[in-house]
Amino acid sequence: MEGYLNRMPNCMIPIGESPGGNLICLGVKESIISKVYLWNHENEREAKIMVGIEDASDDINSYWENIHLVSKTFLGFLSGLELINETDKIDVDDVELWLDDDLLDD
Repeated sequence: MEGYLNRMPNCMIPIGESPGGNLICLGVKESIISKVYLWNHENEREAKIMVGIEDASDDINSYWENIHLVSKTFLGFLSGLELINETDKIDVDDVELWLDDDLLDD
């Protein structure tokens, strides 16, 4: 989470990564609580600041150009996930799961 501080609005936290480096985020504050979003790293504010398109003084919390609603609820997001075909082979070495020790303390 610290790696994305000031790169996305502080009303959401990353909960997963999609192929290519984009993030799946969960709304944790205000009117977006429990909504699931895709955060597109290729259109993030920091990159636009570097090339002079965005002003660094603008508040990150008002920048939503690279954030897309995936599901209105977390349960809706989970129910929309699909299992791959049972005949497909899963290589366990391709599956990654990261849990921060601090998450387990809560």
